[in-house]
Amino acid sequence: MAGKPGSRLFLGLVLLAVGGALLLARMHVVDYGPAFLMAFGVALSLFGVFSRRLSPLVPGCILLGLGAGMYLGDRGVEGVGVVNWNVLGLGAGFLLLFVLALVLGLGSQWWALVVGAVLVAVGGLPGLKGVLDPQIVVAVRTYWPAALVVLGLYLVVRELVA
Repeated sequence: MAGKPGSRLFLGLVLLAVGGALLLARMHVVDYGPAFLMAFGVALSLFGVFSRRLSPLVPGCILLGLGAGMYLGDRGVEGVGVVNWNVLGLGAGFLLLFVLALVLGLGSQWWALVVGAVLVAVGGLPGLKGVLDPQIVVAVRTYWPAALVVLGLYLVVRELVA
């Protein structure tokens, strides 16, 4: 019984990822939740890379980022809060998606770059409190929605004029 082209590749990647996640979790290297998120993220991302398709790459990078953020949050790396690590990991997943899409020639996925940059900035901003002037931190926390309004207005006007 012959399946669709690439179905064996996808199944093989999923089996490798799930087996690897189970082994890592059993050895207490990583908890089951983050292990499975990262495993399925790796499997989908690799399938997207090998098949040069964006459709498996998007959820793969998102799951990989979420799993990595959960793993780092569970470990309490560098004293950064759990939620911040989750947001940073998700942002890194979107940035990875942008880079992989460019490298694979799948077109420039600017939306992933914007989402990733915003998530990394939001996740990393609390860590900059000690570095930045407190007035700057308060101003950014208070007025960042204005930047969304300006960007949205720009996109709407640009679309209507074009």
